[in-house]
Amino acid sequence: MKKYNQLATLRKLIKGMEQDLGLADLPALERDMVIAADELSDSQSNFDATALLAHDLLTHIPRATFQRALQSLVKKQYFTLQPGSKSSHYQIVR
Repeated sequence: MKKYNQLATLRKLIKGMEQDLGLADLPALERDMVIAADELSDSQSNFDATALLAHDLLTHIPRATFQRALQSLVKKQYFTLQPGSKSSHYQIVR
């Protein structure tokens, strides 16, 4: 048996799921942010950016890079800032 065969199969499965969910065209960091935000979100798709930054998928990301990616996802309409929130409360919109 080839050493990385199972890993290759898993990668193909993940890439297929990302394609199906419309995430395939996003940079890897933004894909990870959408996935992590979904995991952290409540029943109305709301999440806190501070909790998102602390998520296991994102702990290696510098804060400035995280903020740029977060603003990019807002611009691409994946996230929206919740009304009345200055900076940390967001909602997943797609």
